Amino acid sequence: MNAILLQADEVLVKPMPIPVLVATIREKLHNLKTRKGRNVERVAVILEREAAVTISEWLTRVESDGELTRLQLTSEQRTGHLPKLIEELVHRL
Repeated sequence: MNAILLQADEVLVKPMPIPVLVATIREKLHNLKTRKGRNVERVAVILEREAAVTISEWLTRVESDGELTRLQLTSEQRTGHLPKLIEELVHRL
């Protein structure tokens, strides 16, 4: 949610009077010309690039949880499914 809010220009709260909504849209369209470009990346690209780090950090968190480590598994057994899961998620995004 924080990532979404960081990229949002404004959060509009419903219900909103139609004239206010129209004025907000017109203002945003007018300001597009003066707006600086942003470096925008697709979520899939970021997820694919950061997959190894994400899996590593996930494993670190799992290994620090006593309840999750009661079941004796190797790192490969705990994470072996994650690369395929992330790959499928990237494909769907």
